[in-house]
Amino acid sequence: MNLSKNVHFEVVMNTQAAGTGDTLSSDIIDMAGYDGVIFLAVTGAVLATAVGTLTVQQDHLNGAGGMATLSGDAVTFTDVAAENSSKILFIDVYRPTKRYLRAQFQRQTANIEVDKIIAIRYCGSSGPVTQSADVVDSALMISPAEL
Repeated sequence: MNLSKNVHFEVVMNTQAAGTGDTLSSDIIDMAGYDGVIFLAVTGAVLATAVGTLTVQQDHLNGAGGMATLSGDAVTFTDVAAENSSKILFIDVYRPTKRYLRAQFQRQTANIEVDKIIAIRYCGSSGPVTQSADVVDSALMISPAEL
């Protein structure tokens, strides 16, 4: 089994300019037919003393109004000397109790750019997976020869 034909990649938040003191919300994804999702956040430029926190929310309905933050570990960093630029944070949610999920990224203390947040849904009930329009090309190599 290969990974690329069994996961669904989707950009759920595009680049966000540097900011602080706010919470950014991704697009809402539908988990119907999938057991889990990884929300992968990629930082851009991060200033010293910045604090970034990634969390996940869920609801039975596809709307922002009823979203509730999941209990458990939030993913967070406190930047000491601007060493968290171009880094990755992720949360893996396996078997959520509600159908619709979204990621949230909270920025505090100093500026943080968010390059992207990507949702990677996995353990689909049917395969192979048809990718979203965010995937413009892909390749699967099985025992490839060298050039």
